[in-house]
Amino acid sequence: MNIEQMFALKIMDVMQKDVVTVTADTTVYAAIKAMATKRIGAVVVLNDQELVVGIFTERDLLLQVTARDRELKTTIIKDVMTENPVVLHPKLLLTEAFALFKAGNFRHVPIVDKHKLVGIISVKDVNKLLYELVGDIFFGEKNNGPR
Repeated sequence: MNIEQMFALKIMDVMQKDVVTVTADTTVYAAIKAMATKRIGAVVVLNDQELVVGIFTERDLLLQVTARDRELKTTIIKDVMTENPVVLHPKLLLTEAFALFKAGNFRHVPIVDKHKLVGIISVKDVNKLLYELVGDIFFGEKNNGPR
């Protein structure tokens, strides 16, 4: 992959489609168990209509739960999640995600199409792509396009 190909990528080319979700009444304990099992840094919070209403991240765990001495098994996600997170559309260029991560200091962004969650993109996904590009530039083409 070269730089031109990378800048032509859309979010849907890089996003993770297998998103772990919880409801607002899920306990923090259950959410972090799911995060640990899947080795991920965030879960997306959906309401009864399966619309994105929040996101719960490692940062929320640190700042909203641990730093405030809240109990993992009794605190519910609704009380500690980031409400109404910024979301992106899967057909936007990946550069939109770059800009958002930088401007908003985000590490995880839900991807929504027609009000439905279709994926998530993280700084880790973008970093992986950049490492592939750097490897291709310095060590020759190893891949035939996006993953």
